[in-house]
Amino acid sequence: MPAILYNLLSGLRGQMRSLDVASQNITNSHTPGYRKERVQFHDVMYQAMLMSHDRSGRPQPAPIGNGAELWPAELVQSQGSLEQTGSQFDLAIQGDGFFQFRQPDGALVYSRNGQLQLDDQRRLVNADGLLLDPPIQLPADSSDWTVAADGTVSVLQPDGTQRQVGQLQIVRFPNASALQQTGAFTLQATARSGQPIQGAPGSNGLGGIVQGFVEASNVDFSEEMTNLLQAQRTYEIGLKALQTIDDAIGMANNIHHQ
Repeated sequence: MPAILYNLLSGLRGQMRSLDVASQNITNSHTPGYRKERVQFHDVMYQAMLMSHDRSGRPQPAPIGNGAELWPAELVQSQGSLEQTGSQFDLAIQGDGFFQFRQPDGALVYSRNGQLQLDDQRRLVNADGLLLDPPIQLPADSSDWTVAADGTVSVLQPDGTQRQVGQLQIVRFPNASALQQTGAFTLQATARSGQPIQGAPGSNGLGGIVQGFVEASNVDFSEEMTNLLQAQRTYEIGLKALQTIDDAIGMANNIHHQ
């Protein structure tokens, strides 16, 4: 395959990925705790080609690019705004960290979305029914519960006294940008993200808990629309260039065989 066609095809693949990522970001612009993605490109090694000669007749190599390599999308870790809901089941992390949930198969996933509810055993779960890990269970006779900034969970007992019933833990990662999306608001660890570092909120670089708030998506809708339109336009230009070059190669082959 001619190098110019390879370069165009690699560029088209990159723009297709950019379109997918921008579309996904726009779709989740109102999903609490959603982290927007960014496409990353890397220039492939340049190849020296003999393109001309200097005045003495010596060949002059010129660098010719071999296209762009698409790297895994990166999660942007800027914090979304905290929006007050007033619900005791809505938690947000102010600062670094993720809530940890356990799937039915035992695997762990992570999220900035702290919209919780109770399952039939009065354990805290997310909207998909995934159990908060480590688990926290509220007593059947409790009428109210609070979460302190450090993750301490307390309930109001029938006699009007407060009793601590658990300690909420969150996690952070050495490279959180390399976490992989597994759903609208859940993430999984990868080799590049490193293993989770668990601790109490407010300790070891972890953010604190704010009850009665949710974190909004960190997607800027206007920015993503601009990215979408730019990727679409670049893709269309690439397709036209590819068609033009393909036609030129076809004409050259016809002339050669005449």
